[in-house]
Amino acid sequence: MKLDAKQTQLLYLLDYNARISLSELNKKLHLSKQNIHYKLKKLQESGVIEKYVAVIDIHKLGYFTFRAYIRLGRVTSKDVKEIVEHLNKDHSILWLVSITGIWDFEIVFVAKDYIEFDMLFRSVKEYLGEKLIKYNLSMSIVNLHYPKDYLLNKKRELKTIAYYGYGPEIRKIDNVDIKLLIELSENCRRSNQEIGQKLGVNYHTVKSRISRLEREGIIQAYRTKLHIQRLGYKHVKAALYLYPHSQEIEIEIMTFISSFSNVTYVVKILGEWEIEIEAEVKNEDQFYEILLEIRNKYPTAINDYYIFEVTREIKLNYFPIGKRLLTK
Repeated sequence: MKLDAKQTQLLYLLDYNARISLSELNKKLHLSKQNIHYKLKKLQESGVIEKYVAVIDIHKLGYFTFRAYIRLGRVTSKDVKEIVEHLNKDHSILWLVSITGIWDFEIVFVAKDYIEFDMLFRSVKEYLGEKLIKYNLSMSIVNLHYPKDYLLNKKRELKTIAYYGYGPEIRKIDNVDIKLLIELSENCRRSNQEIGQKLGVNYHTVKSRISRLEREGIIQAYRTKLHIQRLGYKHVKAALYLYPHSQEIEIEIMTFISSFSNVTYVVKILGEWEIEIEAEVKNEDQFYEILLEIRNKYPTAINDYYIFEVTREIKLNYFPIGKRLLTK
């Protein structure tokens, strides 16, 4: 889908602040509310806008995030469809994508600790059985989220960065908070009044609780999930292997990587490799140029790398365990 300048600006504004009001959009875009509503409806109907999600730092609720790359063997298209449906229903999975290269799927799990993760992944292995050829497991230390600055050819500003990760904390939340986080993780663009009616609480309760969850860092941002392939972009990833290095060098490398406007996520990994780069680019050559610049900047730090492409983002829910928590 080819966008005009106003549509592109609209997507950029929604990307990192999906709860922005029509009044605010009216001021920034100089379009009537009716026109903005019409453009939003068209972007949703075309499938460019898929959903609106709150970025919730699950680590602040005492959880870790783990990654699994899996490779399937002899499977039919029917098998793959059934596997996707099965994994999509798993309330421990935050992110599920299909990828090219030596892996077929990347899965991000939410678990209390490595013991629970072992149990969760064991159930996946038992389900897949002989269809699973190999896998690679790791732990996400931190996942940094960046706005899609490339949409406006905007220079990246490394100010407040949304993320989930670091050491787990125990922030107290009650059932109302849990229900609120579930609603925001499924559609954060609903108004406080709509959410309040659904939860059976008043508008002011919703507003004050959202403010508190934001202050405590549990809610990090409100993102718009876009089908970037329909905009003519590719979602490409690189796994970086580093030589033994200091923490200062690692921070410097991650900061430099983050400065590219096409880079949308930078992930610190505890596993076979150390850093993952995710970028949204027009073609592979553009990504290779970014990667080459990074490698040339740090030739004595980067040991090796490999590249793969995300072909389909199947599931994204930063609070997948919400409904499970309510049943406890």
